[in-house]
Amino acid sequence: MAAVVSETDIISLHWHPYLPGDAGMTTRTSPEPFWTRHLAWLVSGGYLIASLIYIAVSDRLVLVFFDDPEQLTFVQSIKGWAFVILSSVILFLVLHWSLQTLRRSQRAEQSANERYRRMIETTNEGVWILDRNGRTTFVNQTMASMLGCERDELIGQPQHAFLDNEWNVTQVDQLNRQCDGHRDVFECKFRNRDDSSLWALIAASPLEDPDGNMVGILHMVTDITPQKTAEDALRTSLESQRELLNELDHRVRNNLSSLISLVDISRGTAEDVGTFADSIRGRIDAMNRAYGLLSSSGWERQSFERLLSLLIPGRYSTRVFLTGPRVHFAPYLSGALAIVFHELLTNAIRHGSLSNNEGRVEINWVGSEDESHTVTVEVSWAESNGPKLIDPVRVGAGLQLVRGLVKSDLRGEVDFDFPESGARHVLNLKLDNAVLDHRPRTNRVPAAQFVAELEENGESKEDPSSNPPSKTH
Repeated sequence: MAAVVSETDIISLHWHPYLPGDAGMTTRTSPEPFWTRHLAWLVSGGYLIASLIYIAVSDRLVLVFFDDPEQLTFVQSIKGWAFVILSSVILFLVLHWSLQTLRRSQRAEQSANERYRRMIETTNEGVWILDRNGRTTFVNQTMASMLGCERDELIGQPQHAFLDNEWNVTQVDQLNRQCDGHRDVFECKFRNRDDSSLWALIAASPLEDPDGNMVGILHMVTDITPQKTAEDALRTSLESQRELLNELDHRVRNNLSSLISLVDISRGTAEDVGTFADSIRGRIDAMNRAYGLLSSSGWERQSFERLLSLLIPGRYSTRVFLTGPRVHFAPYLSGALAIVFHELLTNAIRHGSLSNNEGRVEINWVGSEDESHTVTVEVSWAESNGPKLIDPVRVGAGLQLVRGLVKSDLRGEVDFDFPESGARHVLNLKLDNAVLDHRPRTNRVPAAQFVAELEENGESKEDPSSNPPSKTH
């Protein structure tokens, strides 16, 4: 067990001025004994009395008094007495001055020690004193509180017992350097009693006795956990920003390529410039809605049902019903999904069940998730109460675009069917890096309800009715 540093030991050593005393918070000064408080009077009075007695009983003075007292002058008779009295006064003054000087020095030393103790016990820094073997001989209350321990629990313990495992070897090397007399400033990570981390900046100084012998090491410990936490948060933020910029660059390039493809497809099927413009406008608007949703949420994963609700024009939102579990897909899939369902909706509005006032569309989906976070979604698109479809129905450029996007971007398949009662489509989509919520919606919910939920949550949504899909598909 390491010896505990006492107040006397600390005061007697030539150490840094900010040093602790004993474990006590204050020093209680005991009353000064009577004989020390009146030492000058006692010594001077004793000297005077002893001198007078000596003169009174000496042979010479007895002879003067009893043989021939008339031969003595007045001065001769009192000079011995005067010398004794004067020397007693001088002795008293010298002793009194010396004792007062000593008392002032002691009071100044006690006051300085008290200030040092108060500074150590009230400082925001931890004070940790180790012997040459790295065992704790003193800690202040701040240091103990940092580790969530009592001071007595630290005394005698090696410092590395409170370090995070990865710092043990480093701490041993630094301790060896400090024992060789090196001053050092370094960071390390402690492990608190509650198993949380404490990052600390330590300023280490060797401790020497008056003869210059190494007797220990003083560590001034500053808690830098908030700074480290802020650094980690900033680092994470910068990494996220870098990833976002890379993703944005990738998305912009892909979007430009997609726009070129849309222009080529629309140009090949448009009958005139107006039809071509409407077709391009509707498809670009669908992509714009998808990326607007991403922008408002910081380019995080998006809800499948939320995207669908944004694509459905407002005047049709009470006639389109959604049923299925919550699926959150990666941002880079937004554009492809938006175009796919925009084309299906446009086809329903132009030729299918939404082209009259009674038709409706049921969009149902089920999902399954594998270990790689790839969610397979099977979407069933069913139209009813619309005009009877004329067989055979030609699969135009828009549905060909759907087939291509499902196969290339969504790694799935699509099956188009057009019975007289209304279109029946099945889409199998593989959404990489997606999340499936296994708590499905059991009720048929009109798309208008999702729109209301978005507005209730304060999420912006441009009125879809102001931008209807293209009239030609």
